Amino acid sequence: MKKILLSSLLIAGLAVTSCTKDEHSTTVSVPMTAFTHFSALDGSGLNYVGGVSLKFNIKNPDNTMKISGSNMTTPDLGVLSFATPESRIIVANVNMEGSPRQVIGFSDLNGESGQVSNLSGLLTQAAYAPGDVAIQGYPRLVPSTLAAYYPCMSFNISNLWHVNTFWPDMTYSGMTNLVSPQGTMQSYDNFRYRTYMKVNEFGMLTGKTDIIIYNAVFAPGMPAQTVVLQDLTVESNAQGLHISGTDITPGFVTVADGAKEGTITPAPQFPFNSFDMQISADAKGYGLVETTVNYRLLHAYHASFTGSCIAK
Repeated sequence: MKKILLSSLLIAGLAVTSCTKDEHSTTVSVPMTAFTHFSALDGSGLNYVGGVSLKFNIKNPDNTMKISGSNMTTPDLGVLSFATPESRIIVANVNMEGSPRQVIGFSDLNGESGQVSNLSGLLTQAAYAPGDVAIQGYPRLVPSTLAAYYPCMSFNISNLWHVNTFWPDMTYSGMTNLVSPQGTMQSYDNFRYRTYMKVNEFGMLTGKTDIIIYNAVFAPGMPAQTVVLQDLTVESNAQGLHISGTDITPGFVTVADGAKEGTITPAPQFPFNSFDMQISADAKGYGLVETTVNYRLLHAYHASFTGSCIAK
C-alpha cells in the first residue's frame, strides 16, 4: 500500500471569538484550527496529513451557519481555501458528565468554488475530557478559545480526496475487555485513552505520540492507575491514523499530598509487550473520532478497547 507519512500543520494563533449584531440577528464567529487526514477516493491507499484554519459564522436566531477554511495544505503541497453558503444547522444540547454541552450539526454542504463537496459533521462541545488526574507536562490542548468546541467533519475535494478532521489531543471513552492468563474476561467502561500527539516548534506533527490510560485496572484488587506510554509511533494509513509500539516501559502517575499535578514514575516491572491503536472515521461523517485498541502486557494479559472521543 502506498502512503504519504505525516506532513505539517502550521498551527495558527487562536483568535478571540467575535460577535456582530444587526436589527434582527446576531452572528458569532468561531475561529479554530484542525488537522486534516486525506485518503484517495480511487482506492489506491494514498493518504496524507495536513491542516486547515477554520471559521464558523453562526447566525442566531436564524440557526444558519457559514463555514470557511483557509491555509489548507493538500497532498500536492498546494494550499486551498473554501467557503460554504449560509446553510441551516441543527443545534442540540447533550447532557455529558453532569453538564449540558452544545452540539451543532450540518450536512451535505458544498463549497462555493466547487472544489469542496459533501461537507458534513459537527461543531461540538461534547468531547470526552481526560481523567481527573492532571499530569505535569501534559496541558490540555484545544482547537478553539471558545469553550473547547471541536470541529468533527468530513468532505471531498475535487472528487479526488476524502478528508476527515482530527485533533492531536483527544480522549476516547468506551469499553475495555481484559483477558487474564487463565482466559477469564473482565469488562470495564471507565478506562479512558488519551492521545497526546507531539508537535514541534514549527507546528508539525513529529510522528510520535504519548498515550495516557486513565482509571486502568489490570488485575483483580489492583487500585486504579493513570498509566503513560511514551514515544509511540504515529503513521497515516488509508483508514486514518495508526499508533503502535513494542516493549514499552510504562510510567505510573503519582500525585503528592497538596500537589496540583502528578508526576510519572517508570514501572519496568509492568511491561507493555505491544500496543496497537487505529483511529478511524465513523459512518456518519464526523471525522476521525472512533478508535480500536489492542495491547498485551506482562506477557500474559490481553486488552481490547473500542470507543469514541465525542458523544453522539
